[in-house]
Amino acid sequence: RKRKKQLNSNRARDERRFEVVRLRREVEDLQLTLKQLQYIRDQQRQHSGQHTTAVQEQETVEDDTEVPAVWQEICARQLNRRVKAERENALLKQQWEEEKRLVKSIEKMLFKRMALRDMAGPEASKHTRRTSLPAEYIKRVAAFIFDELSASVEVSYREVEAVFAANGPVPKNVVTHQPLLRGGMKGMYRRLFDKRVVPFNMQETGDAWWEHWHNYRGQSVHNATSNIVTESFGLEMNDLKSNVSATSYGQQILRRYVEEDRIVLVWNAYIEPFVFENEPVSGVYILEQSHVLIKPEDPEDGECSTSMSTCYVITPHYLNPTLKDDAKTSTLIDFLVSALSSNIRARNETVENLLLDRALQ
Repeated sequence: RKRKKQLNSNRARDERRFEVVRLRREVEDLQLTLKQLQYIRDQQRQHSGQHTTAVQEQETVEDDTEVPAVWQEICARQLNRRVKAERENALLKQQWEEEKRLVKSIEKMLFKRMALRDMAGPEASKHTRRTSLPAEYIKRVAAFIFDELSASVEVSYREVEAVFAANGPVPKNVVTHQPLLRGGMKGMYRRLFDKRVVPFNMQETGDAWWEHWHNYRGQSVHNATSNIVTESFGLEMNDLKSNVSATSYGQQILRRYVEEDRIVLVWNAYIEPFVFENEPVSGVYILEQSHVLIKPEDPEDGECSTSMSTCYVITPHYLNPTLKDDAKTSTLIDFLVSALSSNIRARNETVENLLLDRALQ
């Protein structure tokens, strides 16, 4: 198959390199001109001092050191051009080194992007999108669920560092202590992680993530006036490979915290499936506690790189205890968890691509 035409990601670096070569040639020309001027001056000194006495020769040498004004101006201009060229050369070399490091980081992202296009993994067949809501689900216990979600978002923010601690257990108070719909039972939680480092600063990465979130919701980030998002939505999850789908009702609260040394995004969601494999389902829902931590990878090394860590804590709840051992319900929960796991990768890769597209503009 024909390969797509690739953009020259090294264009800026090549332009700098050509400029450095041009300046080096100019410096060589200036050095040659300076040598020629020095040779002319030395010849004038020798000619003037051949027929003078020792005293006169001393005076003549002192007089001859005073080069005519026209030559002084020429030498001054040539010297200034040389100094300026050397300074520009040093500055361009420094800029070239910085851009070289950036280009290498972007090259890695480009190769990864091309590899993902050519190699479709299992998650490539899964697709999640927002849908419209049935009227009967919009009114169902919405206010009560939002109150519960709002309280748990505050807890998630306080515990964000503990969630990403190496091999640390999920804090007990991250998961809501009691089911939102009373009378049910809680199942085993699933915890999903994703971490990647991008060659951009913290503010750029945080802005790209925030813009992608609003694009996913079908809204413009320019219309966002608050760091809190409260929404109800329909959610359709499709596995194109197995031709399985699920439709769910969801409520969600997201908060963004922009701090001096980090950006934290936490959201808690209530997701209740009502159609699975084209059949109605009921009596089960999941709580999703999600955390995104964006901060400089190593502030002390001076390089521009940012880590983007994501964690989903997914806990199923059953209104009827017998559903916990039901095979179809277990299949439904596994399907929902798999779809959310694919959504983590897809979201972070989209943020990477958004950052990359901005850098190439």
